Amino acid sequence: MDVSFTDIANVETGASREDIAFSDLEAVGLYDGGRFFGPNHAEAAGVFGYNELIGAFGARKQE
Repeated sequence: MDVSFTDIANVETGASREDIAFSDLEAVGLYDGGRFFGPNHAEAAGVFGYNELIGAFGARKQE
């Protein structure tokens, strides 16, 4: 699975940050606290930390 976080901005200052992209990740164990939802577990949500950046995400499997 490929994962991308885009249009990242500091909520206090509005300053933009570089996009983050990961390639060829396995769905199991990607993030501590990440969970799968929906029919056939096609949706995921959780939190992440990367280079002093903390955020939350939600995703749906592309068909």
